[in-house]
Amino acid sequence: DSRNGHLVHHITVKASYKEDCKDRTTSSMIWVWAPGTGEFTFPGEVGIRIGGGEGFKSISLEYHYDNPELKAQLKDSSGIQIHLAPVNDNSVDAAILQVGDPLVGLHSTPIPEGLSHFSFTCKSGFFDALKEPITILRGGHHMHKRGHAMTTRVRGNTSSVTATNYYDFDQSGANLNTGGFTIQKGDALEIDCYYKVPKGKVVQMGLGSDDE
Repeated sequence: DSRNGHLVHHITVKASYKEDCKDRTTSSMIWVWAPGTGEFTFPGEVGIRIGGGEGFKSISLEYHYDNPELKAQLKDSSGIQIHLAPVNDNSVDAAILQVGDPLVGLHSTPIPEGLSHFSFTCKSGFFDALKEPITILRGGHHMHKRGHAMTTRVRGNTSSVTATNYYDFDQSGANLNTGGFTIQKGDALEIDCYYKVPKGKVVQMGLGSDDE
């Protein structure tokens, strides 16, 4: 939306295996948009199952806004388009894998002044249930205003690094990195987040744009 679209912090698309999309116990995130995100088309026969006996039954959109000036009576009609295609014998299921601290378990944790570093690890046992390798189509890093850089490393059967060396909050959706690598049983993930906080500024982990 050209009127107030600049206030959209991000949009998440969640799907549920129940007809009531409000039931978060059976919902999964299937897509996310942030400023700078461009169009994306799954390759070949890859997609997310919607409907039928095995697909999601309902979809919900969740909008997160950043309105620091507390302006009232604003309207926004930003949205997304979803394209459907029939399932066939060659269809391959896609999903989103969230790693690091996506649910902000470190909420209210202070971030020190200057350059600091937080590390998160998915140990090798995390992927022990895999029956076949996961192919990563695209990876993305999400931080807020004090985010400086971020890396994701795969260690184990394969070794790869996805890096955002200079993070830009105003173009957070553009921090998408080409995939093309796999995660296998026994692999581990290491996520490193770097923050740069000015002297005298109080910053903590949280949901707001001024948090991290």
